[in-house]
Amino acid sequence: MAVISELNIYPVKSLRGISLNHVALGVRGLQYDRNWMLVDEAGKFLSQRQVPELALIGVSLNNDSMVFSKDGQAPLKISLVHERRQPVEVKVWDDMCEATDEGSEASSWFNKALEGKFTSHVRLVRIEDSFRRVVDRELLQDNEVHTAFADRYPYLVVWEEALLILNERLKARGVRPVTMDRFRANIVLKGLPAGASDGDVLALESTNQSYRLRLIKPCKRCKIVGIDQITAQPNDPPNEPLVTLVSMNSDIHDKSAYFGHRAILAKGASHLARVGDEVNALLA
Repeated sequence: MAVISELNIYPVKSLRGISLNHVALGVRGLQYDRNWMLVDEAGKFLSQRQVPELALIGVSLNNDSMVFSKDGQAPLKISLVHERRQPVEVKVWDDMCEATDEGSEASSWFNKALEGKFTSHVRLVRIEDSFRRVVDRELLQDNEVHTAFADRYPYLVVWEEALLILNERLKARGVRPVTMDRFRANIVLKGLPAGASDGDVLALESTNQSYRLRLIKPCKRCKIVGIDQITAQPNDPPNEPLVTLVSMNSDIHDKSAYFGHRAILAKGASHLARVGDEVNALLA
């Protein structure tokens, strides 16, 4: 038996996240997760890979609005109601997506927040509700799954036990431990079944069987895990924890770093997930 210890959404891709006590599950992710992103003049998404300072922009939710904050600036509020604005086509990785531009006020605010950090004119866009960005089907059997602006899959699931193991390895190498926020997970679980590794878990099902998540593949990590999510400063040394994660990969033919699992919702759209929910980890 495992327990949900954290639920996190990242309404704007690569900005700070929001920890919640409960949140609605959806086919394309937790409610509002990665429904917005910043794009450059060509419509291509921005992330902390190019602009680490995105981590310094705070995000909070009210009943009907989302509020952005940055030291030295007045807050910016935008409506959660999907208003009819200028339609735009934007690009996240290789996918062209239909989106709505959130307007000139939002654009001006973010350009000021990133002044001197990025040369292109920045705009805030929201994915169209009707648009379907279909996830790679190679591992999904007959399921057709779509996501918003997440990198590949709508959910990212991480085990607390995996972070403990990673930090033990880091300390053994003389490197400071890292915190869970580096990995920007949607669902954090505590209580890995005895004798199992997180790679042995195929699915997670709430004990009342109201929802089920299917774990699809390990999450390949990038240099964002080397950025402090509070200060936006690079790790010391800057190649960690990626180097240690690579050393933990048992596949000698794969020199990638993995942490956590990509997942899809197999059952329970519109149901609430709550911190403290007990879930059964279904093993291979």
